[in-house]
Amino acid sequence: MEIFDWAQTLSALLPQAVIDSRGRNVKIALIDTGVDLDVHSLGHLDKPGRKFFVGKPGFSMLDHSGKDAVGDGFSSGGHGTPLACILAGKSDSMQEHLIDGIAHEADVIIIKARDHSGSITEIQHLLHAFELAVDLGVDIAVTAQTLSNRRIETEGIAPAEVERVMQKVRGSNLLLLASIENRSVGGDWSNVVSRKFPSSQDGVINVAAAPSDISSVRNQIINQKIHFMLGGIKGLVYDTNNNLFPIELSNSTAVTIMGGIAALILSNLKAHGPVAKNDLFAALSDKCLLLTEANGNYPEPVLFKKN
Repeated sequence: MEIFDWAQTLSALLPQAVIDSRGRNVKIALIDTGVDLDVHSLGHLDKPGRKFFVGKPGFSMLDHSGKDAVGDGFSSGGHGTPLACILAGKSDSMQEHLIDGIAHEADVIIIKARDHSGSITEIQHLLHAFELAVDLGVDIAVTAQTLSNRRIETEGIAPAEVERVMQKVRGSNLLLLASIENRSVGGDWSNVVSRKFPSSQDGVINVAAAPSDISSVRNQIINQKIHFMLGGIKGLVYDTNNNLFPIELSNSTAVTIMGGIAALILSNLKAHGPVAKNDLFAALSDKCLLLTEANGNYPEPVLFKKN
């Protein structure tokens, strides 16, 4: 049996003792299109109390039973499923090839943020997911879904409701990590944060993959609220058809990897007592180089921060 270990791809960034924690005693939520729990290396995530579908008919914020069907409602092999492999895959079967995720010993909660058909994510689904994560006492939440701010109005959501939920997030100990809108390597990065939800919201930690031609867009990036960028990380994931394939960094995979790193660091910090999210953010920042040092050539894994 061959095992691809995502955590070991971080060995140049983190001490082995931190990697070996695997996120123990950390509660982390993956907020995405759902997860196909029949995929290799993901069966251990099929636990009662840990599966929520906020778009199902009759969803209630008060229902914490966590027994929902959370199949990946995304075409072309899934979106949440490959991300779950990165974050929490575990080699617990006799398949020929398996994946160990970065933080597979964490208490992982799957929150499917889609409509009742599983095909569309709306602002309201993300708001429900964020509030639910707070209510469940989640330490770290990861979302790779980003929507236009204009949809707040078109969906008929009152700005006061958005502010209520985001204030609840800001007032909690939840570290909410979000990917920014996808941008091609040579794309226009201007205003990418301010136009999108949840990227534009105060209290959200934005993560992206560092572009290979960063010199041409560095000023656009530095002038925005992009907290972390990752480069030089590659690995294997499964799709919903149990096909194993290599994946390189995108904004979606970058925020998931950053969530796993945060879980490893938090697990290590918790061994010494309670940890505030500001302390966790500071510890993450300590592992980063300044974005001004990025040159677009990332042969090894690297983390950047804006300042």
